[in-house]
Amino acid sequence: MESKSTFTSRVHVGLDVHKESIAVEVYRLSPDEKCWETVDVGEFRNRPTAIQKMVTAIEEQFGADLHFVYEDGPCGFALLRRLRDMGRTCDMVAPTSIPKRPGDRVKTDRRWIKDQKFEHPATQFSLRKLLEWMESLEHHLRDIERELAHEVENWWLAPLVGSLRALRGVDHLTAIVLLAEIGDFRRFPKAGTFMAYLGLTPSEYTSGGRRHGDLFNQPARGSFNCP
Repeated sequence: MESKSTFTSRVHVGLDVHKESIAVEVYRLSPDEKCWETVDVGEFRNRPTAIQKMVTAIEEQFGADLHFVYEDGPCGFALLRRLRDMGRTCDMVAPTSIPKRPGDRVKTDRRWIKDQKFEHPATQFSLRKLLEWMESLEHHLRDIERELAHEVENWWLAPLVGSLRALRGVDHLTAIVLLAEIGDFRRFPKAGTFMAYLGLTPSEYTSGGRRHGDLFNQPARGSFNCP
């Protein structure tokens, strides 16, 4: 375990590791040594060459006495081993070992960004205004959804909306969009026809000696594009 003096002299680098990217934030003692501060370094690709550039960039800005740490997750030990092979100190922490405030059970990017503090007042002002704008949009969307839920009671397809809402994960908005796009489900004689209409039917493309499987047909309507 690190001593208090070692902890305060080091720059601690928190990594939010995903399959394709790594978000980096530094936790360090402020230049006047009166408090701790966080510095958002940015996002890097989760690739060997990009990781090397990430380490170099952090060292150039904050010095070489770095302590990397990230939460145990689906990406496993690969980054831990790579950083240690590069001669850097790195620890991976079990989620159950991370202190949480009472009632803080959900990890969300929204909560994270609201907690950010920036040194420059203009940057902090911009963040506050962006969050207010986002919350205003969400308020308008909730109003629209409430109005749709009210109006659907007089729709001739209201009984079918109720049936679709019996499916897990389907509420008024999803049911309304499905019915508005599809119309009468009876026009599809079987499930395969309906899947083809949605673009969920796998297909195969063969040319010469090449075979490409696991492709999907294009949906009949762009609204049903699946990522």
